[in-house]
Amino acid sequence: LNQFFFVNRNLAGVTGRDVHGRVLFADSIRASNGQAFPKLPAGVIANGGTARFSTAIDVINQNKDQAWSVTTSLRKRYSNNWEAMLAYTHARARDVQSFGSSTHISNWQFGRTLSGNQFEPFRSISLFDQTHKLTGTGTYTKHWFGEWSTDFTATYSGVSGAPHDYVYAVTGSSGDLNGDGRSGNDLIYVPRSAYNTQEIRFRNVTGTVNGVPNTVITSVAQQQEAFEKYIKNSPCLNSQRGQILARNSCKQPFLNQVDVAIRQTIPSVRGQRLSLQADITNFGNLLNDKWGQARVTEASSNSNVPILTHVGQTTSNPLFAIPIVQFNVNQKEYVVGNFASNFWRFQLSARYSF
Repeated sequence: LNQFFFVNRNLAGVTGRDVHGRVLFADSIRASNGQAFPKLPAGVIANGGTARFSTAIDVINQNKDQAWSVTTSLRKRYSNNWEAMLAYTHARARDVQSFGSSTHISNWQFGRTLSGNQFEPFRSISLFDQTHKLTGTGTYTKHWFGEWSTDFTATYSGVSGAPHDYVYAVTGSSGDLNGDGRSGNDLIYVPRSAYNTQEIRFRNVTGTVNGVPNTVITSVAQQQEAFEKYIKNSPCLNSQRGQILARNSCKQPFLNQVDVAIRQTIPSVRGQRLSLQADITNFGNLLNDKWGQARVTEASSNSNVPILTHVGQTTSNPLFAIPIVQFNVNQKEYVVGNFASNFWRFQLSARYSF
């Protein structure tokens, strides 16, 4: 099956690779502020350059995407008013680009985070990959007298966290490590050691303090120590030291949630029936305020999470330059998400049948 493949025709092609193996599309990246200057095709230059053709996104076919899932389930109804079901799904999704926008430029820019040749439709982990899903349901029906009965149901759901990766954050015109004219989609290089200046360079974070400009707020040494600790505490980053992070190779923490429901059936009268139901969604959170809460990346709700702010280069030649960055020493990898489903909720409903 064919799928869309968005390609930027405003790029002349590959100009080389940087010291970390990143494929480049620019001849120069300004050392002072990290601004990239993509190499344009001769035809674009001859016809007015980007002033006339700011974007030129082509849509072609590719057939590299693949996805599969396997589900197994067990269901049993017992003679003593018990009923149970247990199901497990293992899935895998790989694609070239994961589309989440209605515009060509956005699907090209954010459809995949990059470090390789963007003219090649190579596949990697999809944004829609959900490796594990476990579901269990148990119901007990209590028959009282006559047609009076009460159902007690508990449902468990456990799912893998959403895929994500880490990119360079933007300040001003920086953040375009591969020089393709767009920032916010360049995967970070994970150093073997955050202290090694041949792999990564930090710059002091400065500001005005008590009226004194250019005061050092966070030193290079503090950032090195904090980022080294951050990598060590992240299994995803720690396992990819010495290379550019793979697209969507990190996952948010596994989520466990339990819901309960109580349904009371009232005897029918002349073919008319009424039932009442009480639902407690995320019942585990009612028992313990730390249960049933999804933890998400702190720096962004998007899948491409900015973690290192790109502020410059050691040289304007991108083939040999080491990126200069800044790191927020207070940043955490995952925090409890501030959304309604992270907290228990109660609902009372009635159903009338006639």
